[in-house]
Amino acid sequence: MRANQKDFPRLLSGLAYLHAEQIIHRDISPSNILLPQDINGSDPIVITDFGTAWHPSISSSTEPVDQNALKLVLHAIVDLKHSSPTHHTQHLSISGQPVFFSPNVSAHHQPHYSKTLGTPTEKTWPEALKWKTNPFQWWKIFPSQSWEELLPNVEEDGKDLVSRLVVYESGNRLTADQALNHAFFVEKPNSHN
Repeated sequence: MRANQKDFPRLLSGLAYLHAEQIIHRDISPSNILLPQDINGSDPIVITDFGTAWHPSISSSTEPVDQNALKLVLHAIVDLKHSSPTHHTQHLSISGQPVFFSPNVSAHHQPHYSKTLGTPTEKTWPEALKWKTNPFQWWKIFPSQSWEELLPNVEEDGKDLVSRLVVYESGNRLTADQALNHAFFVEKPNSHN
């Protein structure tokens, strides 16, 4: 079994636990995930840096629940291409970057999410229509690329998993618990450990 098929379920389990505790991390990225040195061992994956995390009993007075998701836009495609997909399960949160940081190229000199996933539209991200100001008028329009173009060396069930995790509209995104049951994590009879 590939290392990411062993590590990613542990990460998803950690996210599912956080979400069950109503904690939304908001910054899941490779730099905030500590992997064990021995990938075949049972050491845990550690999720770090809760500086931008959200919890209803701590954050609700300064960040009402209905405004929380509106501050972020998807910033996951670089992680997809270089490690594992970023993902949050609650409708309130996706790994993100503030709207006012919308470069055409990410800090890692990779194409920005809007040039790969396509610019969000009212159809792909209807939640954003709830914003006080319509964000769609601000963005240059880029068409989306297919997952075959973005992830050419990834098997079909891996592409399907990513395509169901990395979407603008939170209601269309798999939860961590749902992702744990995806076919990508089912070991194939002819798999090699």
